[in-house]
Amino acid sequence: MNKRMMVILIFLIVIAVILVICGTLFRVKSITVDCAQNDRLTSKDITVAADSAMYKNIITVSKDSIEQNIEKSVPYAKVAYVEKCATSTVVIHVQTRYEIVAIKLAADAGYLLADRDMKVLRTAKELPENACFIRGVEIASDRAVAGTFLTDKDFNDCTLLKNMISLACLEIPALAIEDRFVTYFRCIDFSNQAEIRVETTDSARDAEYWRLSRSNALNNFKTLLDEVK
Repeated sequence: MNKRMMVILIFLIVIAVILVICGTLFRVKSITVDCAQNDRLTSKDITVAADSAMYKNIITVSKDSIEQNIEKSVPYAKVAYVEKCATSTVVIHVQTRYEIVAIKLAADAGYLLADRDMKVLRTAKELPENACFIRGVEIASDRAVAGTFLTDKDFNDCTLLKNMISLACLEIPALAIEDRFVTYFRCIDFSNQAEIRVETTDSARDAEYWRLSRSNALNNFKTLLDEVK
């Protein structure tokens, strides 16, 4: 064996040794979950959903893949961010999603409960009291899959509704807390093509009805928020 071949062989051996060492030292050896546990969300559920990351190379393991697996498998989980630590540990920071709106399912199959991001959390046979009812909208039953997100393909005003909820939670932060949105908004009605009808209420007065022109709907809704907050 000539000198050149010997150098190439040694180089390949060194590379192989480095890859083996890296594969051993930088494997994911533990998963830590940072979340406020409750009856809808536990650290165990998150860990099980993220189990596919175990023993993979911590450098190459995909944060997006971990997040997607958790969001799909644990409906009430909202992944804030994923950390890769030098100790071969993946730390997953999770927040709880809350039921904000109730939307009727087609063929009188019940209702789906979704959060502010239009993520489907669960279904119910009866209209729940802890969520704002979205009138004028029906969702196909096969789209009511917990852990998935509704889009404009499911109903035309999906993005508008999501933006309205986000604006409300921004203007009135307390609304983002579980069961609080419905204390201000009982119903949002999208059945009319010219206007959006909003039923508001609070502990100090009976229900009120607001008619918002669909033209510049978010600005009109912001005006409503200034009145009710």
